[in-house]
Amino acid sequence: MDLSEIKSAIVAQGNQIAEWQKKQDARFAELENEVDEVLKKAGRPANPAAGGTQAGDQGKLAGALRKAFQGDDAEIKAMSVGSDPDGGYLVVPQMDTVVRQLREQVSPMSGLCREIIVDRGDAAVLPFIRGTLASAWVGETDARPDTDTLPVGENRIPLNEHYTCPAVSQKLLDTASYEVGSIIVEQIAHGLAVSEAAAIVTGNGVGKPRGIATYATAATADSARAWGTIQHIATGASGAWHTTKFDPLCDAIAALQPAYRQNAVWMMSRGTLASLRKLKEASTDRYLLEPSLQAGEPWRLMGFPVVINDGTPAIAADSLSVWLGDFKQAYAVVRQPGIKLLRDPYTAKGQVKFYAYARVGGDLINSEAIKAVKFAAA
Repeated sequence: MDLSEIKSAIVAQGNQIAEWQKKQDARFAELENEVDEVLKKAGRPANPAAGGTQAGDQGKLAGALRKAFQGDDAEIKAMSVGSDPDGGYLVVPQMDTVVRQLREQVSPMSGLCREIIVDRGDAAVLPFIRGTLASAWVGETDARPDTDTLPVGENRIPLNEHYTCPAVSQKLLDTASYEVGSIIVEQIAHGLAVSEAAAIVTGNGVGKPRGIATYATAATADSARAWGTIQHIATGASGAWHTTKFDPLCDAIAALQPAYRQNAVWMMSRGTLASLRKLKEASTDRYLLEPSLQAGEPWRLMGFPVVINDGTPAIAADSLSVWLGDFKQAYAVVRQPGIKLLRDPYTAKGQVKFYAYARVGGDLINSEAIKAVKFAAA
């Protein structure tokens, strides 16, 4: 092949590359136009009061859900990040984010507790150790007998299923001019959040998490109390604060081991906080509890932050209405990742049901890491 032939071949190859590039550019432009059209149809103005990332995520989710709710299987597949053999789709992370945010708003305890993700199996098994290894002083040639065995046990926390199943008319899905998907997301998120928040405080442990307020309590110290029993400090008056005002709270702090004080918080309902806020010094009429003067900072009571949780019991006779402790050490929430969503247009004609469910468990893992203030005479 002479020089002219080589030159011609190079030119021809260049022309082919240019033609290929032209076709690719045209295809890319076409895809851009299609994406723009989809965004115009599915998008809606973001809430300026909400965070940008949250509003954007929820907008994308709403658009995807709207098509899915109308029966677009392709959109369901695009929306899902995986499917299980038992049916259903694992919802995109945006919905999980919305549920998490609502869950922590409904019950701050969800954000305080230890969270364990279980990818496989139906439970989490956590070892627990009570006490400290025994030791002894010996001389150079002294015998060294075995020390006491450290008590080691296992705490099995099963996963329990909770669900919500709102229904929407097919006509509304077909004709609505607003984002039905975003409304469904909010309702699903709120329903699951409320269900979980209630269970981890007052659940009976039968097919649901066992709530922290359902465990037995005793006035005895950690060293003399059975494992799994929470220590309570009585106010000295049934269903009321005692005239000694903050003395029971001082006793609760003293009873909490130093290892759990660094991350300890108070937890109570708004009503309990209001009653605490009204306590005054007898001589000066000065309030004993002062609110935080810095915006966004929680109130502090005797140096520890105060967390509002309206799921805790209201003040009544023998109620456990005030808690203090390191909740991450005390209580574990076990969950399977993601939320699953099933669309059912068949059960009720003219209605489309959206069955969403999640698997969550919860249990006390260290009864020494928290203390309860009991509104009782003793």
